[in-house]
Amino acid sequence: MEDTLAILKAVAEKNRLRVLMALDARRELCVCQIIDLLRLSPATVSRHMSVLTNAKLVASRKQGKWVYYFLPARLPTGLRSWLASSLKSSAVIKADHGALNKIVASTSESLCKKRRLRSALNRR
Repeated sequence: MEDTLAILKAVAEKNRLRVLMALDARRELCVCQIIDLLRLSPATVSRHMSVLTNAKLVASRKQGKWVYYFLPARLPTGLRSWLASSLKSSAVIKADHGALNKIVASTSESLCKKRRLRSALNRR
């Protein structure tokens, strides 16, 4: 029962659904790419990724200083297909797919530099 509740909690939030659909479309994304897509603070994205990880809906790997997230092979097939069919006409998801094309064209390093610059400018 706890696993089911964790999954329901994880998919009951718009930004977490956006992450799942982005990972479904791109297979793997660096945390900087997810931050850029959602346009949320790193702390907020970290919290969302923690909820998704605890529900076993995403997995991660570390490569150097970068953390990459992906959908695990054990993701329930029914859940994946239900989300894809339920959200295929979503304007937000369609916009995210367009934004992802631009985001993945940048390196993780350049995205993180851009994010740090934005953060520094916002603190002024």
